[in-house]
Amino acid sequence: MDEIFNKKFMSIREVFFQVALHLLVFTFYSFDKNDPQFEFHHVVFFFNYALANFSIAYLLLPLFYYRKKYLQFFVFALLTIAGVILIEELILEKIYFPNTRGTSFPG
Repeated sequence: MDEIFNKKFMSIREVFFQVALHLLVFTFYSFDKNDPQFEFHHVVFFFNYALANFSIAYLLLPLFYYRKKYLQFFVFALLTIAGVILIEELILEKIYFPNTRGTSFPG
């Protein structure tokens, strides 16, 4: 575990690539042709997903998956995904959409 943290964490090229990739994905995530306005809650929700992506890609994969500790990797990956869902459902939706829970269901 120490050799992972003793190495350079990410190169500058990797940082620029990840930023560009996340900006590209964010544009597809947040903009809709029927509602082309930019809204701040899109940034907050996307940041929640991007943080989970970073955790899995740069922490869990090197610590567990690349070392063939598959069970630990999948347990922590599932916990990360559950954390994203809980943060979104219990915190972010109550902040940005407080009165919409259960009011309508389009299905």
